[in-house]
Amino acid sequence: MAAEPLAELDGAVLVDLVAEAERLKAALAALQVRATSVLDARAQSECSNREERAAAARSVGGMVALARRESPHTGGRHLGLAREMPHALAALTTGEISEFKATALVRETAVLSREDRTTVDARLANRMGTLGRISDTNAEGLCAACNQRLNHPGWRTTGTSAETTVTTPTDHAYSSRPPPLTGASHHVVHLVGSHGLRLDWLGSSAPAA
Repeated sequence: MAAEPLAELDGAVLVDLVAEAERLKAALAALQVRATSVLDARAQSECSNREERAAAARSVGGMVALARRESPHTGGRHLGLAREMPHALAALTTGEISEFKATALVRETAVLSREDRTTVDARLANRMGTLGRISDTNAEGLCAACNQRLNHPGWRTTGTSAETTVTTPTDHAYSSRPPPLTGASHHVVHLVGSHGLRLDWLGSSAPAA
């Protein structure tokens, strides 16, 4: 669509156009992931041992990276999304999360085993809508929290997108709220009960603690 016709549209229509384009971008990214998965499955079917399968995965990752004009390392992440994170792939398909968020989930779980990555994906299944709305950094932190609970039994994370509380195996609780979207901000630490702290973010106009 040329720039001149766009200039004739009102603001609401332009916003809807941007939103629809974003959903289409996510759906096309999911299609690329599925195509990559098919290529990988074909390559793996011709392998007879672990070394050959690893080499085949690297080869497919390299070809996909070349097609997408990105590094082989980044290209290989699409294999992880297709193999071990079906809920994230489904959210990408419907546009709930962006390709960047989906790739971040794969990157943040790269240190886990395939089984644990699938577990993290399942635990985040009902929070994909939230992941699509929060910042990239917070999305990575949410994924890291799942990793921590897998590696350190007894850790618990509760809360919403407005406030999150992490409880340690010794029942110490730490709560935090995200900073405002714009402007400078400060934070104040409050005692919560006898075992915890709460980190509140305050606007720049808030009085000093």
